[in-house]
Amino acid sequence: YDSEGRNLLDKEDYMIFPAVINDPDGFTYVREGPSAKCKVKAKIPKDKIFFYTPVFGSDWYRVYLKDGGSCVGYIHRTRILPYDKCPKGTKKKMEKLMFC
Repeated sequence: YDSEGRNLLDKEDYMIFPAVINDPDGFTYVREGPSAKCKVKAKIPKDKIFFYTPVFGSDWYRVYLKDGGSCVGYIHRTRILPYDKCPKGTKKKMEKLMFC
């Protein structure tokens, strides 16, 4: 439950995780919708920490540039390097963003 007593299981984006880009190009595009055919909304560079929410049943995940912020768009799951797979230095930066 959140601070207002709402059940988080009723909310689609209750799980927000930190990540960086996993793309040999050094960046990836954020799309308006969950498809490569959707318009590009933003571009995230390799070292930029962002947050994402898995979308169950889809290979496209919702993207947030700030924890708790509004959804910016979608990134394909293969372009996301989650916290648990990041190098130690990147994990420390993520922890500072999440806990400080």
